[in-house]
This record gives sequence, structure tokens and C-alpha cells, in this order.
Amino acid sequence: MIETEFHNRKYKEELEFSHHDLLSNPRLKVLQHFENFTKTKISGKVLDSGCGNGYASIWIAKNTKAEQITSLDISPVAIEHLVPLNIKRYGVEKKIVPTIGDFSNTNFESSFNFVIAFGSLHHSECLFTTFKSISASLKINGYVIAHEPVMPNYTTHSHYIDKYNQIEEKHELVFKHGDRFDRFYREAEYISAAIYNGLDLIHCDEFDVSGASDGVLKSKVFYFKKNKIDYVPHLWKPLMHAD
Repeated sequence: MIETEFHNRKYKEELEFSHHDLLSNPRLKVLQHFENFTKTKISGKVLDSGCGNGYASIWIAKNTKAEQITSLDISPVAIEHLVPLNIKRYGVEKKIVPTIGDFSNTNFESSFNFVIAFGSLHHSECLFTTFKSISASLKINGYVIAHEPVMPNYTTHSHYIDKYNQIEEKHELVFKHGDRFDRFYREAEYISAAIYNGLDLIHCDEFDVSGASDGVLKSKVFYFKKNKIDYVPHLWKPLMHAD
């Protein structure tokens, strides 16, 4: 799969420069904003979904009352080499569990108080499937804290087709953009996929932390909560039981 190989090569390159300060990543401002905005402290069990090099997991381990962080990524290089190296460097091995897996297909039933998704959801092959897995993994009153690149709701289907047909060359790989799961979904698609899977939207706004917003592509935060009513009451019944 191109997506896995792409990230394996990316993380192999990062292994050569593993001395840089992970806790200076500007996306970590989102976690502080979440706590201030919701008046909720990150605690309990946390899933870092699509953890990459583990920077968010490490920050949470060092700066919150989280008991355990599961750092999940589809890349064997990240989970077997890069994340263990980084958590050892920051002295948080006891709190973080590196785990290889697909965030759209997990068996974490009602396991987590928080799910973090920083720049990972736009790699989903199907947002509805991904949010189904995320929602199932959350305990009641659990939160999703996401920060993603977002396209405007008026983005046309033809725009995506043109983009997916473009040829790219990165990390010594040549591929059609559409062969990677690098979707840049519309804002409404993130929200509808989450709501469809029983999550309530708490907050959505532009939150550009690193110059990711560029032209029509915007960098946004999404905060969702899984409440006791974790289904859509008015959803057409056949859809509620669809696979």
C-alpha cells in the first residue's frame, strides 16, 4: 500500500534527525486550547490516533493527568522504532503504549476518555468508517480532539478528481495523488461523519498553528463529545443499520 510505504520512508528519514525538540510542535497548542475552551482536563486513558513520531503522546504524558496513552499508527517504522526511541528520550515509557494498527479498524470497545487525531483523519479512506471506530473506542462523555486540513464545503467533486490524477514524487516514490489516502475532506464531511456515528460537535474553528492554512485549504480544530445519547434519533432507520 502506497500510504503505508510513504510513511515508512518518511519516518525512516526522521529517525536520522531524532534529536529535534518534539515538544515545540505548534499543534500542541490545540491541546491547551481544548482544555481552556471546554474547561475539561485531559485525563484517564487516551488514544493518539495516527500518532506519527509520538509528539502528542509525549506531551500528554508529561503535562496532563492521563493514566495511559495508546499511540496508534499504521506504520511499522513509527511504532517499532521511532516512537519507542522518542518516548525513551523523554522518559515516558511507563505511560505510553506504542501500538500498530489502522484507526478505521480497531477493537478498542469503550476504552478511552479522549481520542487525539492530529493531521491523521484526512488520511482516512472513509471518514464514516473511521469515526465509527473512533466512536466505538470512546467511553460515554469521552472527547475527540482533532486538528486537520480542511477544504471549503463548496469544493466540487471535479476538483478532487483533478487533484487525485496529479503525479507526485516524494521520499523517492512516484505515485498518483489518488493512490495515497490524502483526502483533504470538506469541513461538512468531518462533521457529518462524526454526527452520523453518535458524536456531538462541541467546537469547530480555524486554528492555523504552522502555516498549514493556504488559500482555500484551511487548518481547523474539531472537538466532539460522546454523550449518553450516542446515536442520531431522527436518522432514517435503514441507514442506522447499514454497514
